[in-house]
Amino acid sequence: MTLSGVIETIHEKALAENLVASTYGAKAVVNNLVVRPPVSKDDEIRKAIEEAVKSTPVLQKQDIQVNVSEGVVTLKGTVDTLAQSLAAENAAKTARGAVNVVNMLKVVETPRPDREIEKDVVLYLKSSSLVNLDDIEVSVKDGVVSLKGTLDNLSHRYVIMRELEKIRGVRRVDVSGVSVKHT
Repeated sequence: MTLSGVIETIHEKALAENLVASTYGAKAVVNNLVVRPPVSKDDEIRKAIEEAVKSTPVLQKQDIQVNVSEGVVTLKGTVDTLAQSLAAENAAKTARGAVNVVNMLKVVETPRPDREIEKDVVLYLKSSSLVNLDDIEVSVKDGVVSLKGTLDNLSHRYVIMRELEKIRGVRRVDVSGVSVKHT
């Protein structure tokens, strides 16, 4: 399925893609939506994002700087976990007038051994109704979880990726090797 048209926020673009991806029978989504926000000043965008960050409980004690230039938001600073980095990015994407978000936040959590992370990933996948563990291969290197195999639905790939990002020690989740079963 291909999405095209003009919308006002990055958040709307992501919502549209997720909605189509979760539609039964969707095998792939090409998101050609163009973000054209209403005219807004960079300072207003920055203030809105700073307020969104302050009002997100998990981000309140984090060191996050927000810079905006021509609607392009850059997040810098440090956070304790990948989940906090993603929360800050999501907060920025909701700001009216933001055209793009560049997440340069550094995650400074204490690293965990890959084998421990892999055990938690496998435990999650075993308990998930979205995955048949026989259809997925898992590997972890330097905190990066890589999945290969097949799933029944395109939206499952997104949900699994977001859930695995919450596991302590996970720096990134690569689902590029996961495809949708053809029925």
